[in-house]
Amino acid sequence: MFADFQAGVNAVIAGDYATAYKEFRSAAEQGDVAAQSDLGKLYYRGKGVAQDYKEAAKWFRLAAEQGYVKAQFNLALLHKRGKGVTQDYKEAAKWYRLAAEQGDALAQYSLGKLYYRGKGVTQDYKEAAKWYRLAAEQGSTKAQLNLALLHKRGKGVAQDYKEAAKWFRLAAEQGDVKGQYSLGLIYGEGISVIKNYVIALMWINIATSNGYEDAKKVRDLIAGQMTAEQIAKAQQLARECIKKNYKNCVNSSLNIEKAPNKTTDKAVETIKTKGSVSADFQVGVDAYEAGDYAIAYKEFKVAAEQGDAIAQNNLGYMYQNGQGVAQDYKEVVKWYRLAGEQGYARAQNNLGYMYQNGQGVAQDYKEAAKWYRLAGEQGHAEAQFNLGGMYVKGQGVTQDYQEAVKWWRLAAEQGYASAQFNLGGMYGEGISVIQNYVIAHMWFNIAASNGYESAKKGIDIVESRMSSEQIAEAQKLARECIKKNYKDCG
Repeated sequence: MFADFQAGVNAVIAGDYATAYKEFRSAAEQGDVAAQSDLGKLYYRGKGVAQDYKEAAKWFRLAAEQGYVKAQFNLALLHKRGKGVTQDYKEAAKWYRLAAEQGDALAQYSLGKLYYRGKGVTQDYKEAAKWYRLAAEQGSTKAQLNLALLHKRGKGVAQDYKEAAKWFRLAAEQGDVKGQYSLGLIYGEGISVIKNYVIALMWINIATSNGYEDAKKVRDLIAGQMTAEQIAKAQQLARECIKKNYKNCVNSSLNIEKAPNKTTDKAVETIKTKGSVSADFQVGVDAYEAGDYAIAYKEFKVAAEQGDAIAQNNLGYMYQNGQGVAQDYKEVVKWYRLAGEQGYARAQNNLGYMYQNGQGVAQDYKEAAKWYRLAGEQGHAEAQFNLGGMYVKGQGVTQDYQEAVKWWRLAAEQGYASAQFNLGGMYGEGISVIQNYVIAHMWFNIAASNGYESAKKGIDIVESRMSSEQIAEAQKLARECIKKNYKDCG
């Protein structure tokens, strides 16, 4: 990496584009591909230099021909739009493909779109689905949405409403308004999910709040089939879902858990009621999913009083959120403790949260760390992540960055995106590990593919300090790591 290039990056960060142009140009003329690409961007945007699409294309091409992914994507974009070059979808497809084959999600999505429309390539829904899927698995909301539509319509893939719902949900959870609207329709019609007007209206309300006009008409239609109490509940859930950035907004994701499989679920081995799940418990689950929290509360309470740890945890969660019963943090702590003392990891993590935040009990970081550790040692990813945070802050434990990395790595290896992001940060800054931008980029990439939006900023920051070869290596390691289910990745 040339010193001029780094000086250019520093100038961009400072907003001094004239200096950035000067430094990038110097490095670009010496053959630095990253500088060539960034110089192309300055010409494209007219920052620090007069806007000139031809010059942008020239510099993008120089970097693209050396295999630089970002430049390949940008050159494809110019050919698609006919800016600085003749509009040529065939050339656009060529450069998108080269970037896509290196794992660039935007290029994969864009190539899929060309196949879907038959521009620059022969129209082929199967190929469109293939490239959409690759991009969708990296967290591209547009690709997730388009892949969902292909599954819904049976184009290029077998018609599969369950798969459609899955991809709509992933897009919705990242804030994609069309994904939120489509998920609302699926719950309203009961396609591949249990029909639930409360959840349907929740998603439609969220889509409406995000400015999606079509959602307003559907909102009135769904609300017309609901009671005032159900409408109020849907509105409450929508507000809560927005506060949580659209994550974990429905049923079992809301900490309400279904009965474990008696032969394969490890939770069975840690609870006293491991013989059979009571009928009360199952009735509670069914009622909760239907949005009838009063019945769910009543049934979970019966099962909880019989010693069922999962029901105790669920009951605690309902007290925490005021579902079917008045919100009461002391009752929350009571039921989480009963389940936690039986060894139920999810309840142990939840109890740790109550101690950490002083809800229903006096704030006590030591107790919080104790319960997070008990759950973490059972493999509970969120607890492992939380315990890592305690070690970073020195809350309830001696500050120890190595321990933080240890627990975050355990959570990251289970696919926990926040932990993957934090690991990337530790490697990027060299905190308790040897500084390694390639490994940092790898973990940021993986976190982004799992929908962690802030990871994209992390990628941009470390990429500004990396060569094109290092970036390509990091992308390769990320793909390999995902294939290995995040195990033994560095």
